[in-house]
Amino acid sequence: MIYRVDRAEAIDRDLEAIFDFLFEAAISFGENTETAFERAATRLAEIDDAIDTLGRAPHQGTLRTDIAPGLRSVTKGRAIFYFDLNEADQQLRVLAVFFGGQDHQRRMLLRALGHDEAPPEI
Repeated sequence: MIYRVDRAEAIDRDLEAIFDFLFEAAISFGENTETAFERAATRLAEIDDAIDTLGRAPHQGTLRTDIAPGLRSVTKGRAIFYFDLNEADQQLRVLAVFFGGQDHQRRMLLRALGHDEAPPEI
């Protein structure tokens, strides 16, 4: 059964941080600004699409009850998605998206505890 996918407010901030990281990484590897922007935008679109497809298999990933009850995480590409489910409403709520070598477990624990954080450094 396909679940509706909703995004927490923090997702926009997470995606902006990922875009900035990808853009800066491309620049540091010698790409010109236009190419770096295109590469970062393309990768971000892939991550965004992956968010939208999570509802097709809502029970995927690993239960992360060590962080919060009902919390799940799954990695697609180098993006790590944290989400929970509302079975009654058939809703999957994406709570966080991290990328690459971020300390995503610590950051998700802080977020689950209600500690608002500055945009993550990747």
